[in-house]
Amino acid sequence: MKTSKASSFFEREIKPENKLFVDNSLDIAVEVNKILDEYGWTQKDLAKKLGKSESEVSKWLSGLHNLTLKSISKIEAVLGRKIIEVPSRGRRKYFSDRNSTIRVEHIEKKSFHKVSFEASKFKGRSNLKVACQ
Repeated sequence: MKTSKASSFFEREIKPENKLFVDNSLDIAVEVNKILDEYGWTQKDLAKKLGKSESEVSKWLSGLHNLTLKSISKIEAVLGRKIIEVPSRGRRKYFSDRNSTIRVEHIEKKSFHKVSFEASKFKGRSNLKVACQ
């Protein structure tokens, strides 16, 4: 029996990176739609806040669009929520004031017996090392 082009298409092995792409794209679309539901917003509301057309946002949230990090960041800024999370990002926080930015690594312990600070300058950059015991 002769196989059709359609059946041979569906019998092909899917490349792992293609499966991951579809999974990640769908996860992002589901997360954004979940947040929109929580806020009582429509895709049209999101499009207006992003300064994009409704059709473009609809395409983004289809689950198969290759969103750029910049587009994802714009969506996160408008929603005020993270829609993707990098595992190591959860262990880091950045604090800024007018003069400096400090990156603090996540600390698992809840209390410390001793906290020490060491300030230094290297190649014009100030460094602050904090040790907790």
